[in-house]
Amino acid sequence: MQYNQNLRFPTHVLTDFDNDRLFISDTGHNRIIVASLDGEIQTLIGNGIEGMSDGSFEAAQFSQPQGLVQLGEILFAADTTNHLIRMIDLEFSNVDTIAGTGFPAGGRVDGGPALEIDLESPWDMTLIGRDLYISMNGRSQIWTYSLDSGVIQAVVGQGVQGFKDGAPEEALLLDPSAIASDEDGVIYFLDTVASAVRCADLTTSHAVWTILGNAKFDS
Repeated sequence: MQYNQNLRFPTHVLTDFDNDRLFISDTGHNRIIVASLDGEIQTLIGNGIEGMSDGSFEAAQFSQPQGLVQLGEILFAADTTNHLIRMIDLEFSNVDTIAGTGFPAGGRVDGGPALEIDLESPWDMTLIGRDLYISMNGRSQIWTYSLDSGVIQAVVGQGVQGFKDGAPEEALLLDPSAIASDEDGVIYFLDTVASAVRCADLTTSHAVWTILGNAKFDS
């Protein structure tokens, strides 16, 4: 099959070297591309029409998808402006929503069953064990989603903008975006508006600290 090779504002790329695959968030086209490592498009996930539909790859719709995480033949996508987390089954070519209602969060959000909780602009994700850690850009928080229980909750930040290190529940963030983790379970994230790189250890020291940048902006 011939695919349109053009991209529009792609934002994230994920490699699967074992299976010669790239996963690309073609954000401006509201779709996710599966390509070989040399750039040959293999599959399109989403029909390219901005929307909020689950189903087959041909029927599914996204709205500016960004962060991607792979677990075997399952791909998780932060569907940013739909305020959803989507699960993509690469074996059976199907898309399901696993978190969010499609409405942005307003006021205090305490967490709970993921499909009943309003999210706000999930941006990127990293996987630690069986938990997805999500940079919730619109809430200025880091959230976690349990693949086993289906529960989602905030674990870093107060849900208001600011710049403060310390205990995870007392820390203040400024629009976190890209997120990663190491083998010890420490989370690293870009705190975008603060122009800083910050860390969160939720297992040992239970602390948030800044490793680069200080919320002061150079010209």
